Amino acid sequence: MISFVINSTTSAQVVTFGETLIDFVPNEADVSLAESPGFIKAVGGAPTNVACVVTKLGGSSACVGKPSCLFEILSYG
Repeated sequence: MISFVINSTTSAQVVTFGETLIDFVPNEADVSLAESPGFIKAVGGAPTNVACVVTKLGGSSACVGKPSCLFEILSYG
C-alpha cells in the first residue's frame, strides 16, 4: 500500500486506511439502473467518504491507500 498526502500543512485529526472507489450514480432519479440514461462519477469507498466528510466539517484528514484514483479525487477539490 502506498500513502499519499495532499496539501498537508498540519497534522491530520483523522487518518483513514483503505480503498478509494469511483461510484457510478444514475443521473436520473426514480428509475432502475437498467433504465438510467447515464451515470455520474462520484468518489466513494468508506474510508475516503469519512475523510471527505471530516474535512467538509472543518477538521483535517488524510487517506492512506493506493493512488490509482488520485487524479479523480483531486478533480473534486
